[in-house]
Amino acid sequence: MDDLEPAMFIVLNRAQINAIFQSITASGVQAMLEPKTDPKIKLRRFAIYLNQNARRVSQETVSKIEELLPPDDIYVASTPDEAMVVVGKIFDVGYETVFVGGGDGTVCLLVEALWKVAKERGKDKIPVLGVLSMGTGNAISRMVSSGNAIADLRTYIANPSQDTMVMDLVSCEGRLFAFGGAGIDAEILQDYDFLKAKFKNTFVEPAFRNAFGYVASFLLRTGPRRIKDSLKGDELTVRMTSLSEEGFWVDGDGNKGRFFGMGDVIYEGRCKTVVVGTIPIIGYGFRALPAASKRKGFFQVRVANISVLKGIIGLRELWLGTYRGQGIMDFYARKIRCDFSKEVPLQVQGEVLGYRRSVVFEIMENALPL
Repeated sequence: MDDLEPAMFIVLNRAQINAIFQSITASGVQAMLEPKTDPKIKLRRFAIYLNQNARRVSQETVSKIEELLPPDDIYVASTPDEAMVVVGKIFDVGYETVFVGGGDGTVCLLVEALWKVAKERGKDKIPVLGVLSMGTGNAISRMVSSGNAIADLRTYIANPSQDTMVMDLVSCEGRLFAFGGAGIDAEILQDYDFLKAKFKNTFVEPAFRNAFGYVASFLLRTGPRRIKDSLKGDELTVRMTSLSEEGFWVDGDGNKGRFFGMGDVIYEGRCKTVVVGTIPIIGYGFRALPAASKRKGFFQVRVANISVLKGIIGLRELWLGTYRGQGIMDFYARKIRCDFSKEVPLQVQGEVLGYRRSVVFEIMENALPL
């Protein structure tokens, strides 16, 4: 019996080996080696577009991104011409998703370039964009980002969600943007740029990298200048006309009021600024257009005609979007023309374009897939 026991063990081992060998086929090996993933959430090749001039784009950031995906899928641009070259490559490769690293201006300039090239190539859509918070205001990224660019990328790579939303944008003079305006808002931006340049490389410079810089610009330059103009009787007025068949007066919560149609004068009178947009927040948590995203196919228009003093007193409510006092009028519109009594600065997405006497704003539906 002692002599037979090893043979029995040998026979059993061979049987096990044969069974295992027969069960492992070429397809079986492949199944064992490949992770069982849902093809619906399979990670597809995507691109990263970085604005080299953006506040949070640094070599350290680029190096961290290079650890997450191949360098060939990372594109860095610092000028509009370089951006157009990158956009061409995006369409050549056929990326379905592009992550954008920069501020609101970077996002909207890229969207403009993508639509321009798409139309040139006979395409009716652009890649879905992921927005990384790497700029100054980051109003758009607040809708889709955690605020940590590297963490957002890691999350997407680990779980590449196919859930998307599509944003309307506003069009003006060939530019696409989520918010813009003409009047005191653009003046504040001009004064902010002036003070930021003046205090560059000084101990005060860091203060102009956040919301404090805009408040300081208003208190130190824009506000006093507006008070002086008011004392002279030099008040700005605007005549706002509807250029579409449908629009509404609304309250601060977006509830519809009086209807207006093609050619109707929506508002005529004094104003400090006319702000338009499709997102409530225009940077640093400032809810300048609290009802902007509540009605698809329309942008919100806000006409402000409150004194500088009242604006200072009500700054907190204005910032939070809860101000309901006199001097604020809100509308939903699809296309309007604003004729001002004098030239005023125009800004789109935080970029001042210069002075205008007349401006036309129009909705562009489904312009930004996110």
